Amino acid sequence: MKRFLLLAASLALFAGCNVLPKPGPDPTRYFVLTDSTPAGAPAEPSAERPVNGLVIGLRTLDVPGYLKSRSIVVRDGANEVTYQDYARWAEPLEVGLGRTLRLCLQDAGNVTRIYREPFPFDMDRDYDVAVRIVRCEGAVANGKGVARLSASIEILRVAENRVVVRKFFRAPEAAWDGKNFGTLARLLSDETVALGDAINAELAQLPKPTRDGK
Repeated sequence: MKRFLLLAASLALFAGCNVLPKPGPDPTRYFVLTDSTPAGAPAEPSAERPVNGLVIGLRTLDVPGYLKSRSIVVRDGANEVTYQDYARWAEPLEVGLGRTLRLCLQDAGNVTRIYREPFPFDMDRDYDVAVRIVRCEGAVANGKGVARLSASIEILRVAENRVVVRKFFRAPEAAWDGKNFGTLARLLSDETVALGDAINAELAQLPKPTRDGK
């Protein structure tokens, strides 16, 4: 009898060890920033560019350290941030911001060519655009959420290494429900496009430098 009970207990223990829940699907979702180009449209502009327009260098974006995580950041109050475990950027944030800005700058009517850093040694540039991101995140306060993007902009005349434009940009905060991170990615994309439009407005006022830099 004892043997039977011992065998039964062993079988029950063995069966229990093998009845494990099946792993569920990974709940993590990945997001990218995009410009306003309609789906299916070519990424590069098809319109002919001006022959004697500006040649622009877009420097690598400067992003604060806390935004370099792949996790989407949500700010709670002035000093607290939360990293979302299951809502992540599909690429480094500075890469997505830089790509979206470059596509926006190609829409500037007086720009012939845009180079990304590292710049080719054999190509002269008229102006460099330097962008330092200050905010690019969701924010929740008093139960209300917003998408928030701000940045400082500098445009330098390359021949003289001189800053000719310096301004601060803050996109109008767009309402966000604090839960839908696909919506947050779209809102931050729209605000990045608005940043690009602000840079384009400054470039439109700049003259084409002569070869001696004047």
